[in-house]
Amino acid sequence: MGAAHGVYCFGCCWGLMVILFVMGVMHLGWMAAIGALILVEKVIPSARWIPTAIGAVFIVVGGVIVAFPETLLRLSSHVVL
Repeated sequence: MGAAHGVYCFGCCWGLMVILFVMGVMHLGWMAAIGALILVEKVIPSARWIPTAIGAVFIVVGGVIVAFPETLLRLSSHVVL
């Protein structure tokens, strides 16, 4: 039963785990924030507006970053001299 659950979990969430791994290598704070958003989506499945709101926020943030790439520097922990 554990192996079947592991295969199911890997099949449905492998993309999220890859993103969390890459985010963790780059910035632990952002990885924790994305992990918290995933947790909220999983714990409160009856609130269908939550994934829609999170997606809308990500679309807006992506648009801002495309329009103003220098804002990405403010979101990272790296100091550019």
